[in-house]
Amino acid sequence: MEQKVIIGYQGVENSNNHMAAIYFAEKHAWAHPELRPLVSGANVAAALRSGEIRYGVYAYRTLAGGLVQENVKAMEGLNLKRIDQCQILIHHSLFKKNGSIPDHKITAIASHPEALRQCRQTLKRLYPDAECIPAKNTALAAQALAEGELPETAAVLCSRKAGTLLHLTLIRDNVEDLKDNRTTFVLAELG
Repeated sequence: MEQKVIIGYQGVENSNNHMAAIYFAEKHAWAHPELRPLVSGANVAAALRSGEIRYGVYAYRTLAGGLVQENVKAMEGLNLKRIDQCQILIHHSLFKKNGSIPDHKITAIASHPEALRQCRQTLKRLYPDAECIPAKNTALAAQALAEGELPETAAVLCSRKAGTLLHLTLIRDNVEDLKDNRTTFVLAELG
């Protein structure tokens, strides 16, 4: 009997890491893999170390920001074997809560720090006085806005899919500063 394939990924459902995990599962033709959302690179590393998952997926490098230091640090000391990697074109969309204030009254923007970095210039031009609020994940920021955990005057950067599924109101698509905003994702296991 074939052992079940368990893939742990940085992020949550509908995040870019989730899309990368789906891509790897399909590419390697793993029948019915279990995809586990682990939110952070540190959690992926811990799950690999403990044997809770067979494979880990995490963002390794972004075109805009270089190495994703959070994940490089989390994977230090692990004897990782890279199975595969892929580059995904990342688009960030800006959403607000349904029925909330006019766009020009947004005072805060929440998202993962890497997404905020990838959209820094555009956000500064559109919302020069808005506070940037770091979140553990882009999709978690969208969830926090939908559930009222962020101020009514906040917006979030996330994938279009995450914002739409949470019934948020789209303000703008493709907020990233670089048109070719690619991220390299890695599929790894313990060596």
